[in-house]
Amino acid sequence: MKIFVDADACPVIEETEEVAAKYAVPVVLLCDTNHVLHSDYSEVKVIGAGADAVDFALVNCCQAGDLVVTQDYGVAAMALGKRAYAMHQNGWQYTNENIERLLMERHLAKKDRRASGKHHLKGPRKRSEEDNLQFKEKLERLLTKLLKQAEEWHELTAGELPKLMADKLEPFGFAFDRDAYFYAEDLLAGSFSLQVKVSKDGVVSTLLLDIESEEPYVLHLVENAQGAFVGEVRTAYQAVLNRIGEACGEHGSFHGAYVEALLRYVQNTYGDEIEYPWKDDMNAAVIRSHLTRKWYAVFMKVHPSKIGLGGSQPIRIMNLHGTAEQVAALVDGKRYFPGWHMNRKYWYTICLDGSIPMMEIQQRIDDSFVLSQPKKRC
Repeated sequence: MKIFVDADACPVIEETEEVAAKYAVPVVLLCDTNHVLHSDYSEVKVIGAGADAVDFALVNCCQAGDLVVTQDYGVAAMALGKRAYAMHQNGWQYTNENIERLLMERHLAKKDRRASGKHHLKGPRKRSEEDNLQFKEKLERLLTKLLKQAEEWHELTAGELPKLMADKLEPFGFAFDRDAYFYAEDLLAGSFSLQVKVSKDGVVSTLLLDIESEEPYVLHLVENAQGAFVGEVRTAYQAVLNRIGEACGEHGSFHGAYVEALLRYVQNTYGDEIEYPWKDDMNAAVIRSHLTRKWYAVFMKVHPSKIGLGGSQPIRIMNLHGTAEQVAALVDGKRYFPGWHMNRKYWYTICLDGSIPMMEIQQRIDDSFVLSQPKKRC
């Protein structure tokens, strides 16, 4: 986290630096060549003199989670658009709830000045030491809250998401900042803001903020937390992670703790990995024996009606090989289905939704692997 100050004629630079130094938060002062500044604490960026040059430079520098100090409503609006935080030099915070009103008031005031022929406004009253103290107190209050939020990041455990590929993150919407990628999305009609961070080592962390209280929300992570609302939050949260895993993960559509556990078992047991033989189709994959090059697991993403189920959203399935007797005994139309797009006498389909216990599915994979090997001669 950094604090960026729109420093041209800013009266609270000293107060900002004092608070930032107390919490070891870096500060960047941006000014044009007409207001060159010097500081023992802050980094100073001198921007070429030009209309709005400092404003655009500041917005380009700040990232999600940073704090911007500015009296310019337009700069504040752009900072909020990047999911940074913004504070006025008088100590009040810009928010998504008040920024439109502030911009409209500024527009109407400018329109009235033009209509009345007035081109100069009476300046603000002289700033007092009490004003600066109030700013300092409010800045410290906001900064401590933001730093507390930073400690609430939840690190995902292995298997919750597949390994994310760095070259796929920015096309999805992540922004790279200070050795990590960040992504943010509103949930449940703006009631929550979900932030996702991917470190340079591939560690994924999430932070879910309740917009109204501006506090981290964690009930969706509590396994035994029940209730319709918690369920809605958990579903929305997981849907975002699923999209990230599908778009950015090394396994494409086939991700999640259940599938990741399955793929780890195959790799550890047989040394085989998932492959995508159809380069333009990431919704179909296979596992083949490295010994015989024969398939023993086929993954697909299909409409549920293809295997006789209801629903409108695509589901992930896996086809496994079996003997005619095994297939006939297993297929029940509930957990085991006739092989989709395969020879139904020797292949059957399961849904990758966790409906079959992992130990059971591992046994099915073992059986399928055996059938992919050369038959022993008597």
